[in-house]
Amino acid sequence: MKELIRTIHERQNGREKPLVVTIGGPTAGGKTTLARQLAAQFPATIIHADDYYYGDEFRRHHLPAELAGNFDHPASFAINELAKTIAALRVGHATMGPAYDRQTGQSHANSIYYPPQPLIIVEGLIANLPVLAPLRDLSVCVTALSSVRLARRIARDQLEKTHHNDPAGVTTYFWYCAEPMYQQFYSAGDAAADVVLST
Repeated sequence: MKELIRTIHERQNGREKPLVVTIGGPTAGGKTTLARQLAAQFPATIIHADDYYYGDEFRRHHLPAELAGNFDHPASFAINELAKTIAALRVGHATMGPAYDRQTGQSHANSIYYPPQPLIIVEGLIANLPVLAPLRDLSVCVTALSSVRLARRIARDQLEKTHHNDPAGVTTYFWYCAEPMYQQFYSAGDAAADVVLST
């Protein structure tokens, strides 16, 4: 953490444009926690990639049936919209973004105001995808042992969700969906991150 803070300070030194830091990693690795810790150290705007989930209605009409319950596939995210948000902030422009409601499964357009700040933090599963590489200045991967992450995922889902939150179901999803999707689509990008942290 201290090394990362020092790196950000160094990269911000003499810089006129905002510094964009992406924080990726597997589910429940500590991405959101790290983003909040950095925001406590720097004037920052945090973008949570989970807010760019497509809502249930869009998923039913536009995604293949086999992806209906898969929230870890890249197709579940409005990646182009996220890229537009980052691009606006990167040049110092305030912008609006969607908000995803975990309780209802609905996405609400133009619900979050993002002010420009010297540090822009993008955290989430898709943060280190290659398609976003031109928009980032520093990439971070934060991870933990799978047993630790599973325990965190169960605790988080029971706290934040009113459905799909029973431990057995969460465990099944973790091993048969979240982990395979991570290895297939995200692990390579995270392995190439500038900074890798274990929590």
